[in-house]
Amino acid sequence: MKLLLENWRRYLTEVIDDNSLVSIIKKRHEEGQKPIDWRRDELSDIGNPDPIELQILRAIYLFTSGEWKKVIDPNSTSEATEIVKKLGNLPNSFSERPIYRGIAWQLEQVKNMPVGQEVDLGVASSWTNSERIAINFTVSNLKGNNDTAVLFEIKHPKRGSPVYNISKTPDEKEVILGGKIKIIQKSKIIGGDDASKVVGHKAHLKNKWIPEPDFPNMDGKYFCIILCETV
Repeated sequence: MKLLLENWRRYLTEVIDDNSLVSIIKKRHEEGQKPIDWRRDELSDIGNPDPIELQILRAIYLFTSGEWKKVIDPNSTSEATEIVKKLGNLPNSFSERPIYRGIAWQLEQVKNMPVGQEVDLGVASSWTNSERIAINFTVSNLKGNNDTAVLFEIKHPKRGSPVYNISKTPDEKEVILGGKIKIIQKSKIIGGDDASKVVGHKAHLKNKWIPEPDFPNMDGKYFCIILCETV
């Protein structure tokens, strides 16, 4: 029985080609589609998917849950890892939508990242269509020696798959991106009050009826925007 299940999983992974993935991602993100409520036991809103679609949905769920470290393990040969790797390298159906990733790093690391450098994202990495979410994430991770909030931005991502309607956390507007990206522009690294104001503005919705935000304390902290492109 175990061998039969392993062969079935291998079969499913092999028949999940790019066309299948693109079709399912588009279907799940059409206008009017609601996110899957993964908290429900019966998951009736999935709509009786076929085995291939169910395999894809489960892989995305694992990637966006507490199991994500196992999914992006480069030594893993699981079907979830193979599916997520494919999703991160698909042509992006929404390349007009910028994507962002917030990371907290050490200041010297950021200083030593030159324009033109390529960064390998590995099996896959988590990005978002929301600049605000990326900023909030990186600021919340300014701990210990990680004193610099870095906002990566790709204005026209040629690769990647939006998965927010399938994600365990749909509000994060998540996009899966893998492969390599190249740094094409790097802002001045700012700190103190200047960083507080920039981060504060970017971390709040910019509607005219919302008052001036309370700027986060960036004393001894820094901020930098790194503009990249997919390669």
